Amino acid sequence: MTNLTLALGALALVTAPSIPASPARTAPAAVTRAAFVARIDNSYRALDTNHDGVVTADEIAAGETRARAATEAALLARRREAFARLDANHDGKLSQAEFDAAVAAMPRPAAADPAAIVAGLDSDHDRKLSLAEFRARALTRFDRADRNRDGVVTPDEERAR
Repeated sequence: MTNLTLALGALALVTAPSIPASPARTAPAAVTRAAFVARIDNSYRALDTNHDGVVTADEIAAGETRARAATEAALLARRREAFARLDANHDGKLSQAEFDAAVAAMPRPAAADPAAIVAGLDSDHDRKLSLAEFRARALTRFDRADRNRDGVVTPDEERAR
């Protein structure tokens, strides 16, 4: 089973698409069984470099080496692109001023509105939060996560949320 897991892992590494310059995070999409089988078959064909219909440990090792090299090249390209964006005067050096300007330009989360927070938790509308009001929403989330009602939220329960 371990060899099969390693082989499938190598398969995924070899046939993974190259890393984009600016990876966008998207939610996982549904995959049909037919599409999954096609992806496995494509991975197998990519590993079977001598086209003899079987994949050997040497072919898997070579595939892992190719995948590792492609990943490292993509990461290096992204680092170079990031450096070029930060190097405002294009002198090949990143000055403190260029670094500070990049940090200052980074988006920051919007500050929370304290009055809105109080209003959202203030069940008696007195514009003050009692300990009970402060706890209520968080305890509701805790109780919802505690599926077996034993007063403990386990990692399994947290993952199932």
